[in-house]
Amino acid sequence: MRINRQTIYGLACLLSIARKESVVTLGEISEVQKISKDYVERLLIRFKKKNLVKSIRGVKGGYILAKKPESITLKDVIEAQEENILDTICFKEDLKCRGFGGCNIKSIWLNLKEEIEKSLDRLNLAMLLRKRNSSICR
Repeated sequence: MRINRQTIYGLACLLSIARKESVVTLGEISEVQKISKDYVERLLIRFKKKNLVKSIRGVKGGYILAKKPESITLKDVIEAQEENILDTICFKEDLKCRGFGGCNIKSIWLNLKEEIEKSLDRLNLAMLLRKRNSSICR
């Protein structure tokens, strides 16, 4: 499992929106998180597709959370930005396992993926907001 930079920045953007509790512009997020507006916009488009944020049009437009911070899990954030939470060659449908008599390794990876997903489902934005001393929570 590897969490990429866009997921880390995406989480920081969501925390910026959640912290303000009102419409937040791309410029405000960009300034606080020290990320270009274009990059912030790309991250938020992915969140919008997963119904984690809503965009507000107009002069006073920007972004708000589509759900309460308690309802947005770390799993939701990662799934919006990453292709898979845990990926291994064993999950490829076209793979024919070459092990003699079958292979039990795939079940190990599936169990690990389930445990990771359960852990990520227990963490939400509200919990992360309470950790004010975290460097990601600017």
